[in-house]
Amino acid sequence: MTNATFHVLLEHNAWATAVLIDDAARLTAAQFCLRFDIGPGSLHDTLRHIVGAMWRWADRIGAQPLRPSIEDDPETLPPDALRRLLAGATEELRGVVARVEATQRWEEWMVFPVPEGPTYRFTRRAALLHVLTHGMHHRAQALNIRRRLGLPPLGLDLDVVEWECVRTGQISIPPDTAER
Repeated sequence: MTNATFHVLLEHNAWATAVLIDDAARLTAAQFCLRFDIGPGSLHDTLRHIVGAMWRWADRIGAQPLRPSIEDDPETLPPDALRRLLAGATEELRGVVARVEATQRWEEWMVFPVPEGPTYRFTRRAALLHVLTHGMHHRAQALNIRRRLGLPPLGLDLDVVEWECVRTGQISIPPDTAER
């Protein structure tokens, strides 16, 4: 897998997460924080989890000390704060991809101890693929939460092909998405 493939997955992950954050900015605080029995529980917590995982995996893959998790903050983060954090996490991951690629460390093994559990070993390549596919898993949960809130369909699948079609101007984000 090449750096170009990681770039596509990273940019898609950032775009699709940003679409959901921007959509959430149109919701009431009650809708944004309403808890459901799925994933992290609310749109807020799900989006914060996606962004928080990006930061922490950037630290792990980049062999940096782990910064405190944004998920440990008991305060609700408004969508504009999540959008800024997403931009920072995306930039951090871009830097990690560039450094690991430049040093050819994709096949280097990482050790990941789970508190009060086993210790796992996997490559930096697998770790990056994990964080980039992890977001898709939780975005599906966010779309389900939106449905449970009774919101109209987003009009987007948020997949990689759709990202590329939006990026290249072949399709545009549905107008009603931008107006919500």
